[in-house]
Amino acid sequence: MWHVPDLWRTDDTGDEFSPGLAGLLVALYTRPGDIVVALGHDPALAGAAGAQGCTYLAVDDPADLADLDTVAGTVRLIVLPPRTTHRIRHDPAAAVDLFTACRTLTVPAGCTIVALATLPTGAAAYADLTPLLIPAARQAGLDWLRHIVAVTTPPGDEPTDPAIKSEARVRIHIDLLVLTVGTRDHG
Repeated sequence: MWHVPDLWRTDDTGDEFSPGLAGLLVALYTRPGDIVVALGHDPALAGAAGAQGCTYLAVDDPADLADLDTVAGTVRLIVLPPRTTHRIRHDPAAAVDLFTACRTLTVPAGCTIVALATLPTGAAAYADLTPLLIPAARQAGLDWLRHIVAVTTPPGDEPTDPAIKSEARVRIHIDLLVLTVGTRDHG
């Protein structure tokens, strides 16, 4: 579980990571000189990539990933926002196509991070979407690496005594499903 003060911003312009969460992801999954791709422009992710010495590329639509053929096989990190996974949640073929494009772009051991937020229906996205996403990812040649639960303590609810665990007061804000290009034969 990651405790990050400000995780996520969703408004009419789309979904964006906070600078803190973007910085953690880029620091953990890239090295200087790597390429980071985002589906939709995310200023915090762009800033974190630049600060890490990485090249940042953004595309507007999942179909636009195919237009990045000049960087195929060289991308270290791809980030997919909740609006992408919400659009494909009822379409297994679209999920396989999306993950196949991600696998084509990434280097061996490169990662695709799927951000999952609460669904428009109010259902928990991780529980609702992983039965579709993980099999689609495996079919496309990506393996599940880890599930990160990023949480934030609601403002004004931070414990004053460090010995007190704050898990009861946290609000799960976002789930991150980390997929990687594995070493198994994907035939």
